[in-house]
Amino acid sequence: MPEHLSLRLRLILAASTAVAIAVLLAATGAYLTVRHELRHQVDVALRNDAAPVEHLQGLSGLPGGRLRLPDVVQVLGVDGGVVEEPLGGAIAVTEADRAVAEGRAESHFHDVRITGSDYRIFTVALPGGGAVELYAPLDAVDATLKHLVLLLTLLSLGGIAVAAALGMLVARAALVPVNKLTAAAENVAATMDLSAPIEVHGADEIARLGQTLNTLLATVDQSQQAQRRLVADASHELRTPLTSLRTNLELLARSPGIPEAERQAILTDLVAQAAELSTLVGQLVDLEREPLPAEAPTEFAWDAIISSALGRARFHSPGLRFTESLEPTTVTGQPVVVERAVANLLDNAAKWSPPGGEIDVKLVGGTLSVRDHGPGIDPADGPHVFERFYRSARARSMPGSGLGLSIVRQAAEDHGGQAWVLRAPTGGTIACLRLPTVAAGGAPLPPPPSPVESVGPQLGDATVSR
Repeated sequence: MPEHLSLRLRLILAASTAVAIAVLLAATGAYLTVRHELRHQVDVALRNDAAPVEHLQGLSGLPGGRLRLPDVVQVLGVDGGVVEEPLGGAIAVTEADRAVAEGRAESHFHDVRITGSDYRIFTVALPGGGAVELYAPLDAVDATLKHLVLLLTLLSLGGIAVAAALGMLVARAALVPVNKLTAAAENVAATMDLSAPIEVHGADEIARLGQTLNTLLATVDQSQQAQRRLVADASHELRTPLTSLRTNLELLARSPGIPEAERQAILTDLVAQAAELSTLVGQLVDLEREPLPAEAPTEFAWDAIISSALGRARFHSPGLRFTESLEPTTVTGQPVVVERAVANLLDNAAKWSPPGGEIDVKLVGGTLSVRDHGPGIDPADGPHVFERFYRSARARSMPGSGLGLSIVRQAAEDHGGQAWVLRAPTGGTIACLRLPTVAAGGAPLPPPPSPVESVGPQLGDATVSR
C-alpha cells in the first residue's frame, strides 16, 4: 500500500479489499454450486431417458433395425458410425463416443455446441454393440447462470460499497482518539509545555500509547528541568572564579609597576583560581556523562584502586595521617569512575580534617568507609550533602565546588551500589560507598540491606556496619 496515503484511507481500502475478497469467494462458490446442481439435474434427466434404451438387445432388437424416437437421439453402429441421426441433423461423433459404441468404454457425458447453442450429450452403450446418444439443450441452464452471474455481480458491488461506507465510519470512529493524541502532541510541540499531561481514557492500545507519551513527556520535562538547574548552578559557581580571574588580570594589566612580591602573590592566586576552575569544569563533565559510558565494564580489584587513590591523597595532604584496612575485594564496573569516586571521598575527608588529623579508610564486605575527625555534619545539612553544588555554611569559606559527593553518588548508582554518610559517635564524619562484589565463581553477590543516605539528628551515634 503506498506510503503517501492517509491512515483513514488505508483503513477504508483494507476493509473494502477484505470484503471484496470475501464476497468474490462467496459469489464464486455460489456460482459453481448452482452450476453443478443444474447440470446434475440435466444429467439425471438424461439417465432417466436412457433407461429404456439400455434394455434393448442392440441394433438387432430395433424394429427394422432402426429406432424411431424424438429428435433428441442419435444412434451409432458397432463401428461408431451414425446409423440414425436426429431430425435436426447429425451430431459430430467424438472418439469417446466411438469407444462406447465399439464396447471399449462405458457410458459418458460431454458437451457440444450446435448452431450457437450448447447441448449436454449422454452416450449409452447397447448390449449387442453400438450406442445411443441422448442430448438435452442447456439453454435454460445457461440463461439461469447468466442471471445468477448478474445478480451476484450486483450483490458483490453493493457489498463492497456498503463495506467501504462502513469502513469509513469505523475508521473515523477509530481515529478519533488518534487525532486527539496528534492534536495534543502538536500543541506540546507548539507551546513547548511539557508539564500538561495528555488526557487518556480507557485501557486499549490508544490509551497505552497516550500513557507512554505522558511518560515520555514527564521524562523529557524532568531532563529539561535538570538541565536548567545545572546551567543555573554552573553559571553561579563559575561566576566567582571567573570574576576573580578577571579582576586579578585587570590589576596586572593596569599596574605594570606593581612590586614583584605582590605580582607573585597575584600570579599564585591566578594559578590557584585556574586550577579550581579546571577542577569545577572536570567535575561538571563527570556528572553529565552517560551512565557507564561506552567502555565495557570489567572485573577489577577494588582494594588496589583504593590503595592507588590513597597514595595520591598522601602526596596532596602530607600533613594528615591515613590509616587503611583493605579487604581484598573484586567488583565489576569501570575502574576510572570508581577511582574518581574514591578520590573524592578522600579529598572530602582531607578538607574537613584538622591539621595533623587522622583519616581511617576501611574496605570490608564491599563497603568502603572513610572517616575523618573533623567537626562532623550539621543535622540540617544531612539531607543535602549529595545534592549538586550544595555547600554548607561552614564550607562556603573553604575551597571546593560542592560536586564531590554528587560524583560519588552517581558512581554508586551507575554500578548498582549505594552511597551514604553518618556522623561518627566520637566526632567526625563517616562517608561510605558500597558496590556489589563478585564471588569466586564470577556471580555478583546481592547488595547488603539499603543504608540510610542522609544524616539527621537521630543518627548521632550511628556507626558503619556490615
